[in-house]
Amino acid sequence: IVEDIDCTGYFCYPDAPALWRYVELYTQAVRRRGGDPNIGPRLPGLLLDVGFERVQMNVVQPAGTEGEVKLLNPITMESIADCVLAEGLATRNEVERVIAELYELSRDSLTVVSIPRVVQAWGYRPLADRHELFRLSTYEPENQARQNQQGSQNNRAPPGS
Repeated sequence: IVEDIDCTGYFCYPDAPALWRYVELYTQAVRRRGGDPNIGPRLPGLLLDVGFERVQMNVVQPAGTEGEVKLLNPITMESIADCVLAEGLATRNEVERVIAELYELSRDSLTVVSIPRVVQAWGYRPLADRHELFRLSTYEPENQARQNQQGSQNNRAPPGS
């Protein structure tokens, strides 16, 4: 199983500009550092590209009006603050304001806030690959015999002992 996020899937009700600014800053910071903040939906295709079969996927998106899910956004904003500043994406004052507003949002039980969608994908190795793995395993008689022979050679006493 592989999983990653899709930042295009955030939602908040009622609308909260601080959340959208955080999402924008997070997305820009990840891109500037060479990442893809929306790679989640590409995961099934990436598995297919490297030969997996029967690829499937699932989407999970935690959201809530209270609790830990609402704290993930301000905590993440705190974690990326240095990167945002280093990349020149916002001023320290703006970063601090966004963090404060996200914490305020997390305490408001009348507001629904999500984190990004999480895409989970999985697949199976082609049958030929699985046969090759089985052939190389110790369960095949010629491999077992070869291992037994190597083991008995390793257990012999050295000459002159």
